[in-house]
Amino acid sequence: MPPVNYKVSQPGVVSDAVRALLRRAEAEGRLALVVQAAKYMRDELAYDPTHFGEARTPFVTLELDYRVAFVRPLMVEFTIHEPSRRVFIRRVVLTD
Repeated sequence: MPPVNYKVSQPGVVSDAVRALLRRAEAEGRLALVVQAAKYMRDELAYDPTHFGEARTPFVTLELDYRVAFVRPLMVEFTIHEPSRRVFIRRVVLTD
């Protein structure tokens, strides 16, 4: 596991969506793949999110960089607040 350089957080609605996503993956027989992708994503977000995924339109007034990353079969939308070294997960989606 890489070192943690950023604090990663997510609102309760995202946590609920992830739990539903995991239930769906289990029902489809691909829970292990989804868990592996989710762990990889979390490690990347905590280690160096500025080089993970693709940059999208920043929220300049809030000092947030908006990014999207794909690790099949997952997609994650997140923002980075560099001054506080925090990452906020906005959405996680099962893509396939």
